[in-house]
Amino acid sequence: MLKEKLKENPVFGCLPPGELESVLQAANPHSYPKGQWICHLSTTWPYLFLVEEGKVQAVKESPEGRSLMVAEILPGELFWGISFFLQDAPMPVALIAKEDTQLILWSRDDLKPILIKNGCGSWELICLMISKMQYASDMLNKFAFQPTTERLAKVLLDYYGDSGGQYVT
Repeated sequence: MLKEKLKENPVFGCLPPGELESVLQAANPHSYPKGQWICHLSTTWPYLFLVEEGKVQAVKESPEGRSLMVAEILPGELFWGISFFLQDAPMPVALIAKEDTQLILWSRDDLKPILIKNGCGSWELICLMISKMQYASDMLNKFAFQPTTERLAKVLLDYYGDSGGQYVT
């Protein structure tokens, strides 16, 4: 079953059969109950994971204790710690299981030789990273560069815009 999921994934699906077997052998399944922390902000976490079941939230925390959910990683999606690419780099977000979650983790040490050897997998991972960076840039533009009144109006329209002309209290 995992093999079929990996074949459908752009990053792993382009690998030759022998390399795909190496990826399967390096797979490390983990279960996380709802609410469990997968990794904390600022820790070194050199893994890439695939969500098999459940949901993971990426949460940014402020020193004052406030938090902002910056991403939700859904079944079939990949995500990685910064130190998967930059050794010893701290995580910019915390990862938390939003519901009971099954992850397949791969360590940097296990996947790096496979990705270096197989440019197609590396290319697909880079494309995925670029799409996530574009999404983050769009979100930053929406939050940082729009006046507060426009942001509030958008939230209200998104939430109540389909009220059919009725007054909303």
